[in-house]
Amino acid sequence: MDLQDELGNLSRIIRHICFGDSQGIFHARGEGNFGVEVLEIMLDLLGWAYPSMLCRSLCASPVERTRLTCRRREFSSPPTLFRCSAAESKVQNIDFTTLIAVVGELRRSLVPARFEVVFQEDATELTLGLRTLDRGRQWLTLSWHPSLGRVCLRQPLPKAAREDMNYTLSAFLRNSLNGMALVDVDIAAPFDRIVKLSWSTRPESPPELNLFLELQGAGKSNFVAVDSSDTIRICGRQVSERKANRPLQIGTAYQLHPPPTGVDPRSMLVFDEWNEFLQSMSGIPLGKALVRLFKGMSPSVANSMLVQGGVGPGEEWASMDISRTQKCFELWTQWVHSLDDSTLFRPQLVMTPDFSAYSVMGWLPDQDEREDMDSPSGVVDAYFRQLRRKSRFENLIRECSIELDKLLTRQRTRVQQFEQSLRRAEEAEDLRVRGDLFLSFAHTWSPDQPQVVIEDFDTGLVSTETILPPSNPIQEANKLHKTSRKLRRAVDKVRPLLTAGQDMLAYLSQIAQSMEDLKVDDMDFVVLREIRDEIREARKRILVSEGVDASRNLSPTSAQKDTKRKGSGKIKFKGVTSESNPLRIAVAGRDGEVLVGRNNRQNDRLSFQTARAGDLWFHAAGVPGAHVLLRTTNPDEASLQFAADIAAFCSSAGRSTQVLVCYTEPKHLRRAGAPGMVHVMRQKTLDGRPERAALVVQAARRNASA
Repeated sequence: MDLQDELGNLSRIIRHICFGDSQGIFHARGEGNFGVEVLEIMLDLLGWAYPSMLCRSLCASPVERTRLTCRRREFSSPPTLFRCSAAESKVQNIDFTTLIAVVGELRRSLVPARFEVVFQEDATELTLGLRTLDRGRQWLTLSWHPSLGRVCLRQPLPKAAREDMNYTLSAFLRNSLNGMALVDVDIAAPFDRIVKLSWSTRPESPPELNLFLELQGAGKSNFVAVDSSDTIRICGRQVSERKANRPLQIGTAYQLHPPPTGVDPRSMLVFDEWNEFLQSMSGIPLGKALVRLFKGMSPSVANSMLVQGGVGPGEEWASMDISRTQKCFELWTQWVHSLDDSTLFRPQLVMTPDFSAYSVMGWLPDQDEREDMDSPSGVVDAYFRQLRRKSRFENLIRECSIELDKLLTRQRTRVQQFEQSLRRAEEAEDLRVRGDLFLSFAHTWSPDQPQVVIEDFDTGLVSTETILPPSNPIQEANKLHKTSRKLRRAVDKVRPLLTAGQDMLAYLSQIAQSMEDLKVDDMDFVVLREIRDEIREARKRILVSEGVDASRNLSPTSAQKDTKRKGSGKIKFKGVTSESNPLRIAVAGRDGEVLVGRNNRQNDRLSFQTARAGDLWFHAAGVPGAHVLLRTTNPDEASLQFAADIAAFCSSAGRSTQVLVCYTEPKHLRRAGAPGMVHVMRQKTLDGRPERAALVVQAARRNASA
């Protein structure tokens, strides 16, 4: 099978995921499991998680597919693919060199320090408040996240963030460290990424409690509290004997990781020995050779060292000339000496939207965005804080998207049921006429002759109906009349419910459009949290409209009152407020600005509270989109077109070349139930060009999130 066939197989997988083919893809073509390895590589390059499990599930036969499980979940339906998070796919994990630099700084800055407070925001991160003699309170971050694990001093924790989530781990540390002081910070084992923090009631006393932060990455990072007898008191996550050769269970003895393999780099400080040793690794790129041969050497340190030495990527040692070899050896000795003297480190940081990196050796390439930092903790904190913020934002977007998709599916199904009921109600008159005909020709029926010939008086059509005893034409006519009356009564009840369901569906579609406008680079948490609250409120109101007791579900936010239901079936929203601010875009060449709502709450406040006489309100016609307010004196044609382009771009039709935009004065707007939903009583239209507003809106979003 050539590459073209494999690409065809990959396209069939995409179609399988999108359209739900229930058969095994390769099995249906008689190809068995051939090509699984190539597909694993393809999906891995595309950034999909768990490519091996996915490929083997999709490529298996229908019988084999039922046996493939992942944590007791069978692939009986097409599995869902999740792209790897951008915050986790390009992370420069903290290595041994960075750990040496940070531990040296902590030893100088924190030892000794009295414990005061602990906060745990999630299951993999702690923040300790420590009081020192000369620096006051310092905040120490300990994280054993699989990809964002770190230890560093951080910026002062804001009061709004000083909220503990009542984890068992933080409660244990709060009780156990009360009255204790940090007496030592060190690496637990040579060249191993394990930090040991020793605690005692007095600085000169032996440690009474040791905290081990294991930063092994790849799902092996952990946090362990060990008492003076080396017994584990608590873990960030317990590991059983069945899952690992090195179990971590409360009440058992703590054991360090097996020592790393390789050569001690401090034994290679003579140029000839170092050069001869590396020449033995022929056929291997120099960067990989350094990582494999020497303890403590990481890919990031090796690559930055080679770049500074003028060595190209993938170049082997045999191709090196003497000048570049000596340059690399100078950098090598600088690195080895830094491992013994943490004051020699020169931390640097680069943070751009497209590239982020740090180095404690001062080996980052020269560029305008490079920043020399004062301390290794400052580098680590700035780098990982931004990644953690991005990861949290992506998780919040994912949470909102999943919940919103469920509500949209549920509401669409409900609206379809109402529409089906109305279509059935249209048959009520036909049923009534048929019942009347049964009564008109009932005298022609007898038990011995069950066929009844019926002639329609209006059309003249003749039909034969068979009514078998014990039923008779009168009973059949009564059944038809009863069904007809029931359908006619249903019209009066179903139509208001259908209207309310369609309004809620439009409201959810508007929320979906607000989600589309939020980008990871913007990371406006306030706007996204308001969208999350809107989704929760919509979920509660849907449950209430269906007659479900929503008191056990999500409670209303403090900014919203309880739902009111009327006999018509309409759902009323009251007390809607917004803590976030809309986008503000200056009108070029004029004294004015354009205000753009970024969620339904902002849209509602913009249209009915912020708007004033003289403003103009814009919205893309017939599609979900943002409410746009043009605020300027004597708006000319250019200003109107500018606002129309923005309204067109900030809508679900933003990718079109031309969008019809309606605009009016705010006094012609009326609320239509849910926040951000309006009726326009009088309007004019204008053609908007989304591409002309793209750069302006994107710049405004970046400024708003800065």
